[in-house]
Amino acid sequence: MGFQIDRNGELFLEHQEGYRDHSYLDDRGFLTGGMGHKLNPAESKLYPKGTPIPQWQIDKWVDQDLTTAENCINTYITAPLNQNKFDALCSLVFNIGWGNFHGSGLMQSINRNESPMLIEAHWLAWGKEDGVIKKSLMDRRHREFDLFLKPIL
Repeated sequence: MGFQIDRNGELFLEHQEGYRDHSYLDDRGFLTGGMGHKLNPAESKLYPKGTPIPQWQIDKWVDQDLTTAENCINTYITAPLNQNKFDALCSLVFNIGWGNFHGSGLMQSINRNESPMLIEAHWLAWGKEDGVIKKSLMDRRHREFDLFLKPIL
């Protein structure tokens, strides 16, 4: 069964991703909508740049994208997790994609239960775009890692 993102994790993710009710080009030039959902070719035809996107469609994309992130973490992370660790990983995987996470140094570091300092180094490596550190991504990675380390009270 595994974990599912909780309400606090959903709010955290929404804050990290932002929300737009129309299609737009993201920083890398991909047509995107809702909460950071990269539109596939069929979706791009339905919602060309600037087109309003119905709430039901955004909700469906968020559910699909979150389920993909949750399944990735539940499948590939073998180390013990708590809810904060899971929610932080959901935010990361939601953003970088399961294909980038699977087999990554970060995934391996977590599964080997390495020190927080080593895990953080792998985590922050995802703060780059095309090999260049991007402040907004690095800030997000720091917030995610802070949540990852936050104990459950």
